[in-house]
Order: sequence, then structure tokens, then C-alpha cells
Amino acid sequence: MKSIRLYTLLALLLIVGGVTMQAQRATNIEQIIRTPNSVAYDMVYSNKNEITTFQILRPDANQYSVNRYSIDGQLLGSAIPWSDEELSTMRIHDADLYSNYNGNVSLYYVSTRLGTDTTTFHKITITEDMGLVYQDFQWYSLDFPTQIQDRNGVKTFVVKDGSVLLSYNDKFLDSVHIVRFADDGAILAERKMKCYGGQVSSGLVYEESFYHKLIPTPDSARCRFITGRHYVWGPYNPPGPLVYTCFTMDEHLNIVDSIKNTDTLSFPFLCGNMAYYRVNHHNGRSYSVNSFSYPAVNGNPEIEYDLLMGVYDENMFQLNYTWAKHSDEHFYGGFEYSIDFDSDDNVYILGDVDYELLYIAYLDADLNKIGEIYIKEPDTPLGPLALVAMPEGGCLVSSSSFFSYDGYIHKVTLSDLLDIEEAHSHGFAVATAYPNPGRDVLNIRTALENARVEVYDLNGRLMHSQKITDNVTTIDAAAWPSGVYVWKVYTNQAGPSTGSGTLVETGKWIKE
Repeated sequence: MKSIRLYTLLALLLIVGGVTMQAQRATNIEQIIRTPNSVAYDMVYSNKNEITTFQILRPDANQYSVNRYSIDGQLLGSAIPWSDEELSTMRIHDADLYSNYNGNVSLYYVSTRLGTDTTTFHKITITEDMGLVYQDFQWYSLDFPTQIQDRNGVKTFVVKDGSVLLSYNDKFLDSVHIVRFADDGAILAERKMKCYGGQVSSGLVYEESFYHKLIPTPDSARCRFITGRHYVWGPYNPPGPLVYTCFTMDEHLNIVDSIKNTDTLSFPFLCGNMAYYRVNHHNGRSYSVNSFSYPAVNGNPEIEYDLLMGVYDENMFQLNYTWAKHSDEHFYGGFEYSIDFDSDDNVYILGDVDYELLYIAYLDADLNKIGEIYIKEPDTPLGPLALVAMPEGGCLVSSSSFFSYDGYIHKVTLSDLLDIEEAHSHGFAVATAYPNPGRDVLNIRTALENARVEVYDLNGRLMHSQKITDNVTTIDAAAWPSGVYVWKVYTNQAGPSTGSGTLVETGKWIKE
């Protein structure tokens, strides 16, 4: 289940500690919902501008709930989909919420009956009064085995005609199974894609193909199966570039087209493992966001966990990509989570920065950045979970604390993303510094234009002044003594040293 990856990450952070970062404290977040000992792993809009959430209690409790909130944060109802007795006999692999066109919300989930190794697929319809209606899909009539690899590669989505597509790795990791169900649970089509797991040795080259994604096509009548393979020169060397193949399938899951090497721009590994995809059916484009790591190969710098966003045309050729942050440093960064669109085809993307700040980007359809902000709760590093765009503009984002199992839902208005004063009034930051602590390089990240950064020591001496021209401004701090420094970002390309400019963000940076 996807939540397993999240809590594995949280556990690792608690064990090894995280990189700290200075940022503006969130003191007046608008319309925040806090869910103690529970995180809103997924959320969708319901009718009447309400949101429905699927919440996971701390994993050792093995409990779940569905909840409905008003947009101003009032809890309207709650229901428990599975009793403690039921959960003691099964494992939930994946669960996804979908808002139907009639206003109802459904929860689709894949589970395995413990002791029998039998996997099944189900749907729960959540009525307006928070009633739960259960429905079993006819998984048992599939031609191939229903035993799946635990915690691995289960993908589900609902298309416009109401049918449901599901893909999963089988228990033996030698194939991916794809099934199309009717809304009533009947099987419409099924397909096995062989040899998309494990390793195949070919001399000194190891071909590893462990990655797949299933996404809808813009017309919603078909689907695309994307698989990635990368090549390892020797069993212990870093991987080479990931090579993608995209298969387009019709409504019967027959392959009607295939495209190899879908990464058409210069930087390798552009989509990355664990990429999250979403199709904007209005303009026919697909969008991805992922956590990106890559060794120093062929002149490209070493990258670890930078957040990378891509856009693809209706034929899945890449049109553009942009970074949430990008530097040559080896440091913690972002993870893939969520994408949504407004009525003007603008894009909202959620990620994280240094395991501490939520990162929200607002971009046009071509991935040109319109605005971006950072969110931090006081003394509470946050990990991103889900995002939904609001009809009036802006978005709702859910997150979890890295140091507890408390969840948060923040409202980010369109003004927060476009207006500095509005963002500050709600405790959001518009610039940040990383890595923090750092050594020889200080990076200032901001989407502000016509701006300037200045750095001072604690005695007020100006150490550096530079015009901001890129999304990330890199400052050479190798000659500076170890200690604490204050960075300041001004608009109008000026600062106190030139006698003009408006201070819009400041923070402390520690050089080790």
C-alpha cells in the first residue's frame, strides 16, 4: 500500500534525523483542519463544496476512516469502513477515493485475506449521509492468478464511462496484470504484460525492469501502460538512464500503439521511479511529478531527491519539464505526491522540501511557474499527502507530521500564490534556503522575479549581494567562517546596500 512507503520514510527520519531548514513560521494558517493520530492520505471534492477524506490511523493500530468536512474545516460526518475484526484477517494493499459525476464518492481498495494468500478488489460507495454501500468486483473469474506481490505496484483509476482499471505485479514478479471492470464489478477485459519485474542478465549488462504506471488517455476510452527499464553495467554499479516504453491500449486492452524512449529532452531519467501522473482531459496533456535521484553521469551533476515536474502531449511525447528545486549538492529533497488542475488548465503540484516544508507550485499548462509557496507548522516538519484544486481557485493540501501521526489540511487561496502580503498573512513563505545546515554552498530558492538576495553575518556585515535571475540562486560560501548567517530577499532588485527595495523574506542559514 502506498501508505507503507510514507511510514517507512517517517520511521527512517526518526531513526537517522533530518536536515533542518530555516523558514517563516506558520502563525495564522487559514482554515486549517488538524486530525490528531490520523492522516488524510487521500481526499476529493464531494457535492456542495465539501471534501471527503480517507484517513489512516497510526499503522500499528491498523485502523482507517472516511470523513467529510466543510470547506471551512467543520467535521460533518465520519464512518469506519472495516471493523477491527475484519482488519485482523486482511491486509489493505491500496485504497483510492474517487468523486463520481453524480456527486457520490467511492473508495476502491485491494486487499489480501491473511492465511489464504487470496487477493480481492472492492468498492465502497459513501452516500451523502455518510452511509457505506459495499460491492465486490468479480476478481475470482480472472484467467490468471490473483496472488499479488505484497505492497508492490497496485494502481487503480476510474475513467469517465464509469469503468475501472486496475494493474498489479503478480506474486512472482514476472508480469504485470491489467484488468478493466464495469461499474457493476463485471470483468470487461484483462491482459498480462510479461517480464516487467526482476532482472535478466545479458553478459555484463543487467537489464532491470521493475517500474510501471497505468494512466488514462485524454479521451478516457483507452489507457496507457508505461514501463521503465534501466541498464546496470555490472551488478554493483549505479544504473544508467531509465528507458521508457509507453503502450496505448483500447477499451479491450488490445495494444494499438507503442512509443519507445518517451524522454525526448536532454536530461536523462526525466520521469523517474515513483512518478505520479495525472491527465488533464480538457487539454489532452499528461502531467507528472516525482522525486528524482541520479548519479553524476555524462557530465550531468549528481542529484538526490530533487522534485521534477513534466508535461506530455496527447501522444505522450514530453513537451517540457521544470524543477521544484535543482542543485549540484547531495542533500534531501522532495517526493512525488499530487497534481490537480483549475478551469483555466493551470496546474497545482504538491511536494516537499528537505523533509520539512510543504511545497506548492502553481504553473500554467506549459509548466511555466506562476507562483510557489512553502508551508511549515511551528516546530512540526510536514510530509505531503494529497492536493485538490478548489473551484474558486487555490487548493487544499493534506500533510502529516514527521514526528507524530497527526495530520493537517491547509487551505491555500489563489491570492496566497499570487500576492506576497496575502501569503505572509497566512504564514506561508515565498523563499527558502537550503541545504541548512550547509557547508560551501548556500542556495536560495524562490519564484520571485525582479528580486535580490543579500547575506549578512551576525555582526551585520554584508557578505554577499546578488540579483536573482533563476529559480535557484547559488552562493559560494566556501570562504566564509563557520557560523550563523542571515539571508534576505528583496523585490525590485535592490536592498539596504543600495537604499531601496522591499524586504519580502528572511531567514537564518547555518554553515557547519
